[in-house]
Amino acid sequence: MERLLVLLETGSTAVKVTVTGAIGSAAHAAKAQFKPYFEQTIRRLTPLITLSQDEDQNDLRGVATDTIGTLADAVGAEVFRPYFQGMMKAAFEALTMDNSRLRESSFIFFGVMAQVFEGEFAPYLDQCVPALIGSLQQSENVDEEIDDEGGNTSSKIAEAFSTATSSKTTLDDDDGFEDEETDMDALEAMFSKVNSAVAIEKEVAADTVGELFVATKHAFVPWIKETVPVLIDLMDHYYEGIRKSAIGSLFAFIKTVYDLSEPVDWIPGGNIVRHSQVDIGGHD
Repeated sequence: MERLLVLLETGSTAVKVTVTGAIGSAAHAAKAQFKPYFEQTIRRLTPLITLSQDEDQNDLRGVATDTIGTLADAVGAEVFRPYFQGMMKAAFEALTMDNSRLRESSFIFFGVMAQVFEGEFAPYLDQCVPALIGSLQQSENVDEEIDDEGGNTSSKIAEAFSTATSSKTTLDDDDGFEDEETDMDALEAMFSKVNSAVAIEKEVAADTVGELFVATKHAFVPWIKETVPVLIDLMDHYYEGIRKSAIGSLFAFIKTVYDLSEPVDWIPGGNIVRHSQVDIGGHD
């Protein structure tokens, strides 16, 4: 750690990116044993989460945000609490920047902070959840051709995207493509209209929504009615990473609502007792 911290102060931006990631890996592996190094590390990382002059600095800012979240998870709420509010402020500021990578880092940071601080995170939901919903509903500049009524082109794109189809892949003649070269040109043209950075941001945002509900429980209940339809809509997304995250969060919602209902112990063959209800905005 002493060697890494020296590089964190004296290295180039590219070196600092690598060193910051290495510190995060060390903290993740060491867990509570990282506490002796926490104060000197957080002091050096804090200035990095305000960088914004160029793309390289934005990359460093994103990695620093990820690493600070890892530090919080390693050392726990009591040790990290003095830095909690300031770091949340910086994460919210990153959401205002036109940078998917920084928004992605902020969302990951929110999820980690919610897990570390649980109920203490609840006051931030009114800022976090609308930002997450906005991310999940943003356009990816997909041409209308991807949503054609027949579904043939859309299904081919989804298959190619999810399975990393090679350039040798060909489409059936029935799809209206004359040869392999035409097939790939058409797919590449359609792929060029898809913002993959935004798709990854949506994947992270979908994961984070579920993490926030699991961590904050009752405090998140008012947001269920608004977030569930958004997650359901993403189950038909062309990118399998988004579909997986949306389904995972929906399962987390189901489990958390069940836990909040204070269910009685289940006995095989016994009567099903409706113990209590959780109000999710007009639906039980």
